Amino acid sequence: IHVFCNHQAFYLTPSLRDTPLLVQGGELGERSKRRIVINRMQVHNKESLLEFRRRLRRDMTEAERLLWKELRAGRFNGIKFKRQHSIGNYILDFYCARFRLVIELDGMPHREREQKKADAMRDRHLQEMNYTVLRFWNFEVESSIEKVLRKISQTIQLAKTTSNYQTEPTV
Repeated sequence: IHVFCNHQAFYLTPSLRDTPLLVQGGELGERSKRRIVINRMQVHNKESLLEFRRRLRRDMTEAERLLWKELRAGRFNGIKFKRQHSIGNYILDFYCARFRLVIELDGMPHREREQKKADAMRDRHLQEMNYTVLRFWNFEVESSIEKVLRKISQTIQLAKTTSNYQTEPTV
């Protein structure tokens, strides 16, 4: 979460969300409090990625279409998923805010050494932000979607027992 006050940026992690905001020089006055703008768009669904996200939603792979058919509109155990949601500069194939779950589907380009490195760095960065990342090969979705859905369900059950679980989605 980014908080802007008098052109200075302050960063709050999710664990500090309920902590009183302290500003250098003391407490905020009522007028200053009204001017604070919490701008989640800096992290989630950046405006600069909007057109690219729309194009990715329009031009989904067959595996993405199959999985989206199962996840969309709360069809998967009543859980809300989004597709082509961005966090930072990363555009995620599927995202569930309630369980901080990221699902990525990978095709042949992800077998290349450089892409594997980039994927590992991306996963590590998302995990550092307390997201759980699941990766599946496109052929897994196309040939045995039941196994994929079972793995997603198991991950959600595990998330319910950890601090990642939120009773209300944040974004």
